[in-house]
Amino acid sequence: MSIMSAASPGHSTKTLADVGSNAVILNVGANNANTTYSGTLSGPGGLVKNGTGTLYLSGSNTYSGGTTLSSGVLEFGSGANGAGNTTVVGGVITSGPLGTGTLTLLGGTLENSGSSSVLANAIVASGTISFFNRGLPFFLVLV
Repeated sequence: MSIMSAASPGHSTKTLADVGSNAVILNVGANNANTTYSGTLSGPGGLVKNGTGTLYLSGSNTYSGGTTLSSGVLEFGSGANGAGNTTVVGGVITSGPLGTGTLTLLGGTLENSGSSSVLANAIVASGTISFFNRGLPFFLVLV
């Protein structure tokens, strides 16, 4: 499944499911390019971001299969990151809502874009994790 090309960024809704409505995993970023997708990702499937480039998702995504960042940068606009769990193995995840599921940090960097953000997710962390806030002090309150 292709969600966009470099010449024509996506603006439509893409369902992360096959013709039988079974969940599929969308793997993106292997070409190491910077890409913006302003459409909506929906359905039972999930998203895996690889490669060194940046993937910027600006749509109101509703997919439920979770998000995994293995490398590069994954940035969310003001839209949602779906309803599944978010796992950061490496790379940098920035901005925006991180879904409603558990945020698992196994490495990499959690970066705030410079405005106030609240993570309402359950958080599981292990390994070396960096926290960065552009221009503001970074506060992490664990409850």
